[in-house]
Parts: sequence; structure tokens; C-alpha cells
Amino acid sequence: ELGSPDGVTVTTLDATELARKTIGSPIPNTVMLGGIATVLDEIDRAVLREEIVRAFGEKNAAAFDAGVDKAVTA
Repeated sequence: ELGSPDGVTVTTLDATELARKTIGSPIPNTVMLGGIATVLDEIDRAVLREEIVRAFGEKNAAAFDAGVDKAVTA
């Protein structure tokens, strides 16, 4: 259980481990983008995912998806 002040949302994500599982390397950048996209309504996840595929390929899109799926908000 994470404690946080009133009005503050805390989101956790084991981004390094998810990066290892999805892209085979402990580079969490794309996983973190997925986590950030989960908590910020201003980000269009579908558009961001498309751009990740275009720029970095499907493997990195899987890392993004893992970040979206595994972000835990307390």
C-alpha cells in the first residue's frame, strides 16, 4: 500500500523488468511512455502507439502496451 497526500495520485510501474521481458533489454523508456499515457488523459494512446511503431517497430509497441497494462495507480 502506497501512502500519498490527499489529492495526489501515485502510479507505479516496474518498467525495467517489463522492458527486459518485451524488448530484451533493461531500457524502460517506452514502457514508461505507456505508463504516462495511462495517467494523462491529454495523451491519445492510439496515436502515440502508432508513432512508436513507425519510429521503433512492433517490439517497442509491445513495451508501450505493457506500460499501459501494468501501470498501477494508488
